[in-house]
Amino acid sequence: MHTYNIKWTILLSILLVGYSFRLAKKYHWSAGLLFAYVSINTLRVAFWPYSEYAGLPPGVQSMLGGNAAKSILIILSLVVFIDCFKMKHFLKFYLGVQIMNAWYVIGQSFFKDYVYRVGFFDNISLNGGLMALAVPIILSISSNTKYKFFVTCSLITAVCLSKASVPFGVLAVCLAAYFFMKSRHKLIPILLFFMCIGSAYLFDGNRSLPFYQEQRFKMYEIQTKAFFKDEVCYPEHGKTKCVEKGNVFTGYGQGTYPFWAFLTQLSYYLTEGLGQKGGEIFNFVHSDWLQLMLENGIIGLILSLLLASYLTYFVWGNPLMFSLLMGYFSFMIYCYPIHYPFHAFFGLWIIAQIMYNYQGRKTSGQTISI
Repeated sequence: MHTYNIKWTILLSILLVGYSFRLAKKYHWSAGLLFAYVSINTLRVAFWPYSEYAGLPPGVQSMLGGNAAKSILIILSLVVFIDCFKMKHFLKFYLGVQIMNAWYVIGQSFFKDYVYRVGFFDNISLNGGLMALAVPIILSISSNTKYKFFVTCSLITAVCLSKASVPFGVLAVCLAAYFFMKSRHKLIPILLFFMCIGSAYLFDGNRSLPFYQEQRFKMYEIQTKAFFKDEVCYPEHGKTKCVEKGNVFTGYGQGTYPFWAFLTQLSYYLTEGLGQKGGEIFNFVHSDWLQLMLENGIIGLILSLLLASYLTYFVWGNPLMFSLLMGYFSFMIYCYPIHYPFHAFFGLWIIAQIMYNYQGRKTSGQTISI
């Protein structure tokens, strides 16, 4: 069985590395390098019989390997689909979906049964963030001014009615980034940013600012401290039980965080108490940048930041794509969009468009005709 797994791990690694060369040639070497690293690192956890998890119980190994295998399959499917289809009119489709989503959220606000306005995507932060990302799209289109004003007001109203702080943070970054590139008066984006941040405190259900919430920062602290330890320990039947985990350079492995999240949070609650939330378990870190480091290690985080730097350089000077990129990056700071299919698809689409259309040259703007 070990020989079978070794052969398949090597074969799949060669195929995925070969595909990463295509990505590097068509888009940029940083994108190909990140894809190759994540693929090999995930396959190692999924199939390699001599990984650091070899000493864990068979059931745990199967669960971690299965989660890693599903992750690489989903990532590959999304990347191949976006790579094969240019989807020039995807922004029009995206804007149309978010306009209907906004009206749906506004409609939800009239019914008492809806405590939160979750929209199409059944999560106030993830749903509101998508609507916030649609605002710079409507601002950049070549269309009737009254129509643009009506749609923009609908989207911003829906973000307010979502009663979540994260969408306000995304909206603040999107508007500030858009007008930073568009306006000669740099005071405008600064004022817009702080107006959105201030509005978040008024409309958020928990009265918290977009980038601050004590419980989440506590969870960031717990997970980061556990990440830099060699093993995770927790009390069981009056004794301390420890489980060895991945190293800090390669991380836990893509898709395996929920298992380690449960152990680290269980250990914290059993030693420090349940706290105000009664022992709530976070299946996601609620920060994709941090979860990238936890699952793919310091190497994965460095490669991701390298890709982000090149993307920012390539898109500099284009108000629409710059605002979408900055807005999505801010979305990842305090939420987990890359772990939901539609959100991940949109993020990959942004990367592909920037790399393919803006590599090696600057642009002065982009308009969309609807």
